[in-house]
Amino acid sequence: MEMMSMASFAGSAFSTIATGYFWLVRARRERPDLRAHLVEREIFLSSGRAETRHLGLKLGIIVANYSLLPNALLGVKLSFKQRDGSWQQVQNVRFDQATPLPFNIPTMQTVMLRVNGTLVFPTNKQFEEDNGGNILGGYVDHHLTDPREIRAELQHLNGRPCRELLTYSTKAAAAA
Repeated sequence: MEMMSMASFAGSAFSTIATGYFWLVRARRERPDLRAHLVEREIFLSSGRAETRHLGLKLGIIVANYSLLPNALLGVKLSFKQRDGSWQQVQNVRFDQATPLPFNIPTMQTVMLRVNGTLVFPTNKQFEEDNGGNILGGYVDHHLTDPREIRAELQHLNGRPCRELLTYSTKAAAAA
């Protein structure tokens, strides 16, 4: 009889531990978990004023929802890392017209997000006049790191934003 109650106790203990473990795993998977992956990028000359030069920005970002629950993307904040180590906030960040807000992301799915914005730098007469027609390259190479680092902050329904560091190398793109 003693052996039977020990086996019963061991079975109950195993069942309790297994149930607790699977509840913890499931609870972790139900937390918001959005991750961003950069797939397209374009920086182009925009307006220039006496004291500032604006560079336009178009990004294609795949957002993956690793959670077991659906989520909605409400906004995004972007910053580029500068050569001095500081972060340049992208101005006027907005989804393109084909991306209505809120942007719903089904469970365990990926979606393509297209984002537009503007980088603003002080005007540099050297880049504007003496750069052999490569005004854009002068500003980008002078101010931004290589490889480029973009900090993306995805704002969603469930509170704290998801932050990702996106990188790409301009040398790899030039070699291709």
